[in-house]
Amino acid sequence: MESLTRKELKQYLDAYRKIFPVVRIMDANGVHYSSLDDSGMLLPMSAPCYNLWEKTRPCRNCISRNALASCSQHKKFEVFDDKIYQLIASYIEIDGKPHVLELIDKVGENYTHMEEDHKLLSNLVSPNEKLYIDTQTGIYNRKYFEDQLFRLTNVTAVAMIDIDSFRNINDVYGTDGGDAAIREFVSAVRGCVRISDVMIRYGGDEFLLLFQGMSVEVFGRKLTEIQKTISRITVPECPGLEVSATIGGYYCGQYVKNSIEIADRIMCEARSTRAHVIVRYNEQYCHEGQPEGPAQDSPKARPRTSFSGKRSVLIVEDSSLNRLVLTSLLGDSYNVLTAENGREGLELLSRHYDEIAVVLLDVYMPVCNGFEFLERLRDDAFLSSVPVIVTTGSGDTGDEIRCLELGASDFITKPYNPQVVLGRIRNIIKLRDSVAALSAVEFDSLTGLYTIQAFYHHAAKRLRASSGQYDLVVSDLKDFKIVNSVFGKSKGDDVLAYLGRRCRLFMGSGLAARSGDRFFVLLPAEKRMKDEDWEAFREESVSNAPVPGLNIKYGYYPDVEKSKPVSLLCNRALMAVSSIKQDYTQSVCTYNEQINNRLLRNQEMESCFEDALKAEEFVVWYQPKVDCRTQEIMGGEALVRWMRKDGSMVPPGEFIPRFEQDGLIHRLDRYVFQNVCLFQKRRMEAGKKVLPVSVNLSRNSLHHRGIIDTYGEIMKNIGVPAALVPIELTESAATGSHLLIDLAERMAREGFVLHMDDFGSGYSSLSMLSLFPLSELKLDKALIDMIGSEKGEIVLRHTISVAHDLGLTVVAEGVEHEAQVHFLRGAGCDMIQGYFYAPPRPQAVFEQMLDAGVPCAANADSPPIHPSIHPSIHPSIHHKKSLFWKNGWSCCLY
Repeated sequence: MESLTRKELKQYLDAYRKIFPVVRIMDANGVHYSSLDDSGMLLPMSAPCYNLWEKTRPCRNCISRNALASCSQHKKFEVFDDKIYQLIASYIEIDGKPHVLELIDKVGENYTHMEEDHKLLSNLVSPNEKLYIDTQTGIYNRKYFEDQLFRLTNVTAVAMIDIDSFRNINDVYGTDGGDAAIREFVSAVRGCVRISDVMIRYGGDEFLLLFQGMSVEVFGRKLTEIQKTISRITVPECPGLEVSATIGGYYCGQYVKNSIEIADRIMCEARSTRAHVIVRYNEQYCHEGQPEGPAQDSPKARPRTSFSGKRSVLIVEDSSLNRLVLTSLLGDSYNVLTAENGREGLELLSRHYDEIAVVLLDVYMPVCNGFEFLERLRDDAFLSSVPVIVTTGSGDTGDEIRCLELGASDFITKPYNPQVVLGRIRNIIKLRDSVAALSAVEFDSLTGLYTIQAFYHHAAKRLRASSGQYDLVVSDLKDFKIVNSVFGKSKGDDVLAYLGRRCRLFMGSGLAARSGDRFFVLLPAEKRMKDEDWEAFREESVSNAPVPGLNIKYGYYPDVEKSKPVSLLCNRALMAVSSIKQDYTQSVCTYNEQINNRLLRNQEMESCFEDALKAEEFVVWYQPKVDCRTQEIMGGEALVRWMRKDGSMVPPGEFIPRFEQDGLIHRLDRYVFQNVCLFQKRRMEAGKKVLPVSVNLSRNSLHHRGIIDTYGEIMKNIGVPAALVPIELTESAATGSHLLIDLAERMAREGFVLHMDDFGSGYSSLSMLSLFPLSELKLDKALIDMIGSEKGEIVLRHTISVAHDLGLTVVAEGVEHEAQVHFLRGAGCDMIQGYFYAPPRPQAVFEQMLDAGVPCAANADSPPIHPSIHPSIHPSIHHKKSLFWKNGWSCCLY
């Protein structure tokens, strides 16, 4: 390594220019220079380095970056068209600052005509391209990290980045959309870092950044800059997609082998606390990255047993001679605990799990053999983080395979070779120190409560040991992300710490844990609170919280089944709280079989979807839209029904929300759209009356990639004009979505006719009507039910008036009563859709209505009223009219 002053640099460069046509200096920020001025200052070049190769971007196998990272010299050949270049990159320091000297020479022309030599030169540079480059993004892959890690000697900081909810992106936009999002993400991040920094695709949606020569101050700002840049990403192929990421950063000062694991652990912490970025520094970690434990005054913290700084090894072996041999062998280096069988071993491990570094386990023992030991260990996520080395003398490969499947880490054969035993133990302990399993510390540093994995372990022990009954309670803080964004993460931490203290108030002799913004409590049944006490406890928690307006909900699982895993018990309490998450009238929900059955039913619906679609169990029903004055049918709305082959019917209120959540709804929407197009085409070909039938599109469908092309292709192939199949956009999907406005405008340009559905069901804004290219406005039942209220009727009249001024046709849906019809007619509403005229009907019945022109032809129970009926008629008349109709009489009132 050369170390030069600026005065020495000119003479140094002049010497190399006598040999190489191109001599350049590159600093750590990727700025290139060609010469020095009279004062010794470096003069920047006018073009990037890769312009020399007539490329538009840097080389993937940039040896200058590698030279800077490894503080050494690198060489390569670069082949471009008919030109072959030799490159040398050497690390040097100028006035103590890192730089790279680049020497470039063009290889003689005669080489380009020698095919074998050309292949040889090409192969010299191809391994990096083939082995180390992620073909999708152009950055380094995991293999590069694993193979080249030993060269990274100048790394001062590392960051792990995980794209949030990437699986959902793939579900909604498909794999092509996910790939596009990945490319935009990588491009955004690379734009924030220097050429000397290394970006690696560590997993499918996980990325690693290695920063070289970066100061502490710059590191934190850099990660914040990256996070903000990611939040501004737009993916042209995925309209409406908002990309976000979670970042864990670790400033190590000097690269150490487990810095990556620490960064990954910090990223997991950021995800669990719903923070965007968390940065930790080396002084915040001890013992090569092990997080510090909770404060000593933590209510559940207890001092670790100390063995003069030695690691502990647990020997589970039924042979007293073998136990003696191993104890004698390991006693000088480790504290040794021994057990005669698997049951004793599990008891010791359960008591001393925080001290034991490795378990030496015999396979064949009485009471509880090695296989049973491993099975029991696998069921406890907390204890299973302790590695197990199986000791065996059988030589049976089948035993080894079974042990590995059950979670064993390694094998030692009998009779024991001292060096092998010590080496295997040392390697396993070293490995354990560097894996993420060790990151699951026992106590949450913010609240002093257990972590969720520790809670699973200790709660299982408590339930096994106690004869009494226990309840499980989970509290969920709704929209905690808003607390962090509005009040800041520091105040968000205050809220979590406060809620942790509230948990301890009522847990008594129970156990409590925190996982993100959720708190879990295992409570003795005798400490059970009454129903009225829960609301009082919640109100007190909300009123005394560090920030106003918290929305806390509780899931309650009384008398838990002790034989079930604790994780399952927690899931049941979570199911209870999830069932009321959107219910503002309820704060506490008790788990019961109905909730469990609902979950099972949801799972069954998802698993049956494909078969139901193929078997055409989904059928389209139609509800007419009736002219408010003439009582004639002017169109209809298509609604999907699920008719099972066994004759049962799945209510739309069950399967539609479920398919919206799991992303299947876009396929169902497309199925309905295609069926309506076919319905209209058949009527056209038969020469029958054809009226517009609108089709609903969910939010997921609207944001699905290629929606315009897909639906346009369906109409084109079937041969139906767009005016006969209008698209209904829901008000909730349209509210505040500028991307949806753009999508709607593109749909209108392609000829689609758009309606606004459910107007008034949410946070309606009349200004929204001016932003979308609509032809029809449908008033939601929530507005129609306001008829009879003076203020409600004022709102309706003005809404209808504004819609007409904007050139929109107004349809009222959910109309059920005669008085509503009279008001809507007087207010100028154009059409009515609702049970007063006809509920949704099968296709055959709807066709009868269309052919007759009025709904009463197919719905004798609910005929239209006479146009001249007076709005002041007493409500009881409506009841009497219904009796006449049901008995076959006609009835007209004047």
